[in-house]
Amino acid sequence: MRRFDFDTLLVALNAADVHRLSFIREVLPEASRRGMGLIGMKVYSQGHLLGEGGLSAADAMGYVLSLQGVSTVIIGCQTPAEVEDNVRIVRQFVPFERSRMLGLEARTLSNAEKFTYLPMQLILVFRKTLANSHNENREMLGYKSDLHRQIHLL
Repeated sequence: MRRFDFDTLLVALNAADVHRLSFIREVLPEASRRGMGLIGMKVYSQGHLLGEGGLSAADAMGYVLSLQGVSTVIIGCQTPAEVEDNVRIVRQFVPFERSRMLGLEARTLSNAEKFTYLPMQLILVFRKTLANSHNENREMLGYKSDLHRQIHLL
């Protein structure tokens, strides 16, 4: 995003995002500042957010569509009924109030690690490796100090 002038950004977003290495807190404000369109993906966290004890599809999708700057979401469907359900959700969508957003975030807190895509242990090891590696190694990879900043955006 800092290296190229993109029109849109495809970002993994869901109600658990705020609990770990948040795209919502780190990437969305910068993309908005740059006037980039935002597309949400992984809204249901491959189904992990849904079901008993989780969120409804309407809550999960509505949360992401209510984020400032998000204009569309990409949802993976396995059946025609899921497609129809997602279409119904979007047609009935009204942006959520802040209190509802916070409530959904609170409901995902206890299982937040299940709803993200990189195990926390791997992130911590990778950060430590980057911090301890020589500048020549980072430059050899072509990332220089940008790589460390990009890891914070995961």
